[in-house]
Amino acid sequence: MKSDMTTRFKQFSSRLFRGYGFPVVASLFIHGVMFGLMIVKWPGSPPLTVSPASIKATVVPPSKPVVREVEDKAAIEQARKAEQEKQKAEQEKAQRQQEQQRKAREEAERQKQIALKKKQEAEAKKAAEDARRKEQERQQALAKERQAQQKREQDALKKKLADEQAAREQKALAEAEQAAEDAVEVSQYSRRLTELVSQTWNRPLSARNSMVTEIEIRLSPFGQLQGYKIIKGSGNDAFDRSVVQAIKLAAPFVELKSMDRRIFDRYFRRVTIRFSPEDLVR
Repeated sequence: MKSDMTTRFKQFSSRLFRGYGFPVVASLFIHGVMFGLMIVKWPGSPPLTVSPASIKATVVPPSKPVVREVEDKAAIEQARKAEQEKQKAEQEKAQRQQEQQRKAREEAERQKQIALKKKQEAEAKKAAEDARRKEQERQQALAKERQAQQKREQDALKKKLADEQAAREQKALAEAEQAAEDAVEVSQYSRRLTELVSQTWNRPLSARNSMVTEIEIRLSPFGQLQGYKIIKGSGNDAFDRSVVQAIKLAAPFVELKSMDRRIFDRYFRRVTIRFSPEDLVR
């Protein structure tokens, strides 16, 4: 509390001796003392008796306190200058504060723009990386799909080739089996045809063992003789004529009616028969 009162007294004293405070207080103090002396009776003084008389009063204007006025003007001017300097200082301080605030706002805005730019760059970089990663994943997926497609195509091709090979093998086996069956049937019909022609062939007396005649005959599915052609003669007309006569007498070969048409078209539509004196062979 005592420290607080001391502080307040110092503040009051500082304000009192600054500006018009002290002159005003001093003036009031002097006037108070004079007024007190007039109203107070000094002890032992005889009573004052005033006799009325005619008094001519004249109002005299008070003398101007020139020195005091000069001091007051100087104090006022000093106070005004101090106030101006104070205001100027406050204005400069306010301007500095405003300038600092402006610079602070500009710096904050610059930092904000820098942060925004960095954020945008980071986002753009992240977006580019995401796009690149997605493109890589897409390319990898396409590559895997192409590999899978190639594998499927290769597997399909292998399967097709295997199926074709199996089909060919199956067909070859079937053809071999069919050929074996056909060979048995062809052999049977050929032997029967040879027997029929041999039964009707009369060998001429001029026939020799070295003679050979090959003749091609054309037959119908019903065994009828449709034509013939000697493709190799023996050099003996009588021998060759006997061969032709034997074929004409043996026809028609009715046994061919029961033959499978496929076998007939392949083996017996055109038949070449070889004649020799020692034997008759197909």
